Amino acid sequence: MYNLQRTHGTLLEKQVATGFSIDREGVCLIKVMEGGIAKVKKSTGGSAGAGVFVGFAVSDNESIASEPRVESAVIPATGPFAVQLSSTTPFSYTGGTTSTTFEVAVYDTNTAAWLVNTSAGAPSTTQFVLSAAGMLYVNTGTAAHTLTVYWRVNLTVAEAKMKYYERNINNTAGVTLGQVGVMCGACEFYTYEYENNINWAATTGGNAYCGSDGRVTGSPSGSQVCGSVIKTPTSDDASLGIAFNVMAI
Repeated sequence: MYNLQRTHGTLLEKQVATGFSIDREGVCLIKVMEGGIAKVKKSTGGSAGAGVFVGFAVSDNESIASEPRVESAVIPATGPFAVQLSSTTPFSYTGGTTSTTFEVAVYDTNTAAWLVNTSAGAPSTTQFVLSAAGMLYVNTGTAAHTLTVYWRVNLTVAEAKMKYYERNINNTAGVTLGQVGVMCGACEFYTYEYENNINWAATTGGNAYCGSDGRVTGSPSGSQVCGSVIKTPTSDDASLGIAFNVMAI
């Protein structure tokens, strides 16, 4: 997904590389040469030589299975020092079911510090644990503190339809023709397809990078830069803003 109201740039149509599909809007696209023709696919992350970043996908969502959320949580002054978040189904890209596999970051507004995600028993000072049911546990030292939780949650089919409606059951022209819209040029793009367990205000060089499955990451790890972070996720708008200037060729 991406925020259409805030995004602006140049929209081009490009062919999708053979054997690949673009199942979501807002993902990073990289160039692939095929038979002497430049085509695109989702970024895979992890290698600067894995393709050249050319823009973000703007076409159609086959299904919206998860979404990022930013929410405030006030820890009780007395035990238990835990709070139920807005969903009971935290997202895990790896399929894991422990706190450290969920995509979540927690900021303590009282101490102006980030808490450390741990899955080993009760959290110690400056740590937190997120359960598979969306319950956030902290240490007694965090009692009565106000936390900002950045996380991604899985959506049920009913939730996805209620919030984002149901897509057209027919194939789009892009699917039929094997093409996808690419937002590129001098662009400010606001995507919801990013990793949530990151302090986006403090990425390396203030940059965003092409991650696996087309998702934006804040860790270089040899990946291609896809732009400069110009907006971090907030409770009012959970999108991540990225500025870049590149033409899909």
